[in-house]
Amino acid sequence: MVYEPQEDSFLLKKAVEDNAKGKVLEIGTGSGILALAAAKMKEVKSVLAVDIDSEALNYAKQHSAHKKIKFQQSDLFQRVKGKFDTIIFNPPYLPQEHKNRDIQLEGGKQGYEVIEKFIDSANPHLRENGIILLLFSSFSKQKEINYFLNRQLLDYWEIEKQHIFFEDLIVYKIKKSGIRKQLENMCKNLKYFARGRRGFVYTGVYKNKKAAVKIKRKDTKVQITVSNEARFLKLANKINIGPKFIKELDEAIIYEFTEGKYLKDAIVTAGKKTKISLLAQYLKQALALDKANIAKQEMQRPLKNALVDKKGKIVLIDFERARRTTNTHNTAQALQFIGKFLGKESCRNLGREFAKTNDEKQLVKGFNSLAKTI
Repeated sequence: MVYEPQEDSFLLKKAVEDNAKGKVLEIGTGSGILALAAAKMKEVKSVLAVDIDSEALNYAKQHSAHKKIKFQQSDLFQRVKGKFDTIIFNPPYLPQEHKNRDIQLEGGKQGYEVIEKFIDSANPHLRENGIILLLFSSFSKQKEINYFLNRQLLDYWEIEKQHIFFEDLIVYKIKKSGIRKQLENMCKNLKYFARGRRGFVYTGVYKNKKAAVKIKRKDTKVQITVSNEARFLKLANKINIGPKFIKELDEAIIYEFTEGKYLKDAIVTAGKKTKISLLAQYLKQALALDKANIAKQEMQRPLKNALVDKKGKIVLIDFERARRTTNTHNTAQALQFIGKFLGKESCRNLGREFAKTNDEKQLVKGFNSLAKTI
């Protein structure tokens, strides 16, 4: 089935004629109208037009042939090689209505699934100063699309808009953000990894070592600074806590990536001996932070800010809220977690007693006695 040019095609065609340049890639070429529009421009050197549908490709070859255009069958970027100055995509963007999806019109149950997959795959194929021209509908949930672009460190501008019946058609011009360019020049194979409450985490290879890159999310109002996290991670490293600090940028912090599990998951599946060892490590690191006058915060809820590496060592992460103070509560918070996890009121009593006496020997003795009951 070939998607015949409609209002969306003509709106995106205008954006192509105003912006396309250099080496061009069109994803989902359909009738080939956009590939042909790009090929006719002096600023365009070549066009690769791809589509998942062989019937559409045959139609485009017959009706949109041009010496600058090459056609190739591919599901999005699956079989595409190389980098491009311009990437064009008029995706299926309507929410799916029936059990079997119409791949020409429907982008998934929410309407944006194909667009999300495209955005998540585009960066390796976009040159440093290249652009993406993306069309979507107000039915595609613009807020979600903005989030996907922010997650991939892409800047975007609305350059075309047209209201038709009950929807708006929107065209974005998209570029790599300054921080994305900066990171790609430092780290090979930069990829989105995870979302935290305050930041996005990426992985990459920095000087032949796997690294984590953390950047504050644009969509959060939580006040954190990269410089604060960098400062306290370096301080924690001095007492052998946290992943090894690598580099601080204006908008990002780079540190060694920890291969392992979240502490909460590792403890649940651990045997008795390993479980005691992990809890003891956690308590020991909390004590060390107290001695260094570093208030880590959230030690009572190590849901995703404590990892267990492949050697069984606990690695504390997320120091963006840390502060320097003589009134720290890391140990008390750690004991609160341990007591809640084990269901032991005696452990919480240890925390209350330690807060009064600050007697480390008595604390260790109490914990060892508790460990025998696990």
